[in-house]
Amino acid sequence: MSIPVHCAHTRLVDPNTLKPNPVNPNRHSAHQIQLLASIIQEQGWRNPVTVSKRSGLIVRGHGRLEAALLIGCDLIPVDEQSYATEAEELADLLADNRLSELAELDEDDLRRVLQSIGDADPEFDIELTGFMEDEIRKLMEDSTTAEDELDTIPKMECQAFEHHDYPHPGGQGAARQLHRDQRQPARPPAEGPHLYLQGGHPALPRQEEPRRRPPAKLRVRPAGWTGSRHPHR
Repeated sequence: MSIPVHCAHTRLVDPNTLKPNPVNPNRHSAHQIQLLASIIQEQGWRNPVTVSKRSGLIVRGHGRLEAALLIGCDLIPVDEQSYATEAEELADLLADNRLSELAELDEDDLRRVLQSIGDADPEFDIELTGFMEDEIRKLMEDSTTAEDELDTIPKMECQAFEHHDYPHPGGQGAARQLHRDQRQPARPPAEGPHLYLQGGHPALPRQEEPRRRPPAKLRVRPAGWTGSRHPHR
């Protein structure tokens, strides 16, 4: 099977001649290989299989090789790269998968991208993105549920309050005079200092209490006292 090649590559080779690295710790499920094969058939080759010039083993693209063998590709693109040491080669092998695992998906951005694909081509097989239909459906339902659960801030309504004239201890006339005094602040007389309470009402002047004479001292006289300096003998 001949599949279009859209990626940069060193040469096209028979996939049956390539050698996977035996120490590759990554395992691909049958579902993943089938999905990758569908993407390659639909989109063509977007990434080559990386092969080490030092060892001749595959460094990147073990899953792509399995997918190519599954669909019966005659030739696949290979990118041959140089590695100075075995450590560099193995580190690149591990980092190829590990770095993608560390990435985090922003669900809001993911919804927008999926929606853009559907808007651009309603007939496009959305599972070629790597997401299954049930996953996409759940993602969209979670977005709708989250929007429905947002609490809206209730609008505050202004209520009109009626004014009531409550009975005043001094009678209706005193109550009307009190309201009139509250509306119009009292003016001070033309002369003399005056004190005013809060609200503009004059305070009563403070009256000082009159000074009182201290009580006279009482002297106790002995019996028979006649007023003379010398009492009767």
